[in-house]
Amino acid sequence: MSHLQGRWAVAKEENLDALFAASNVDSALREKTKEGLIKPEQEIVVNGDDYALTTHVGHISTTIRFKLNVEFPASSLDGRKNMINLSIRKQKKNDALKIGFVVGKNSYER
Repeated sequence: MSHLQGRWAVAKEENLDALFAASNVDSALREKTKEGLIKPEQEIVVNGDDYALTTHVGHISTTIRFKLNVEFPASSLDGRKNMINLSIRKQKKNDALKIGFVVGKNSYER
């Protein structure tokens, strides 16, 4: 699936504020996110069935390795643990992030 390689930008976010609240993200950062001042960009590298996804938010970045449609544990940019399931449909990449019982979703486009 080499067509998935490359950079992706946020197109849509669902329940992100509740997810941040469950993660104890401070209110200033949550407000900046609501105002659209913070938008992550992601880059995917594909090697067979294995994927590496690097998330860039300003000067901070983190890389996770995974397989599509398989839920896996990962750390957020600030080191908090959460569960992620990534899928790709057509030219959109969708993330579902879980922290406790709270689920947030992001959609990315090229």
